[in-house]
Amino acid sequence: MPYESIWEKSGLFTRWWGQASSAELHQMQEKAHAHPNFDLIRYSLHDFSECERFSYSQDDVAYSAAIDSAASLTNPQVKIAIVAANEEVVEAVREYLKAKMSPYPLRFFNSVEEARAWIK
Repeated sequence: MPYESIWEKSGLFTRWWGQASSAELHQMQEKAHAHPNFDLIRYSLHDFSECERFSYSQDDVAYSAAIDSAASLTNPQVKIAIVAANEEVVEAVREYLKAKMSPYPLRFFNSVEEARAWIK
């Protein structure tokens, strides 16, 4: 598993590393959305700064957006912050946004500190 999720007071911080894929992202999303704290969070911060590769397909990204869309029915207050320099991650997130299924606001950041400033 190339990620670690940590529940924080107001949100979820997930650190990604090595070679990751949309299958791991879906696994992370499903675990997070089923967690009892999910209904209380206000942000999901993903740090992909140590992710070397991210493999995905357009269908996988659309599925990810659909998962978030369904989750927004129980918690519409989540902001998604992405820290990424890897072009594969950036492209996958752009595809996610193009799907126009998730109502969550999403932004890219150069550092975790910048992302945390936005989610406050």
